[in-house]
Amino acid sequence: NTERASGQWNTYGYFSYFIGFGKRKAPAAGGIDLATIARAAGISMPAMPAPQAQPRYRLSFSLNMSNLTNHANYVGYNGIMTSPLFKKPTQVQGVRTFNLSANFSF
Repeated sequence: NTERASGQWNTYGYFSYFIGFGKRKAPAAGGIDLATIARAAGISMPAMPAPQAQPRYRLSFSLNMSNLTNHANYVGYNGIMTSPLFKKPTQVQGVRTFNLSANFSF
């Protein structure tokens, strides 16, 4: 096990885009309301913004890519000294792949 194989590296990318449609009022945020506590103590604070309307339905598209540069990662080196393939790789791992997906949530 004193020999070194060729270096391996991989690049990945992930992109996502969503489209929202239909309207639904956003639920009130939970937790402590600091503006109410400050007003009770006599401290003036700027008014909190009104809740934004959130989309009722959401259609998402995602693209997941691996090995963007299509770099060959060699594995499975032959260790039989009498073979003509001695110290040479016998497999390539991590080919370029693209996975496209769509998701609908409500």
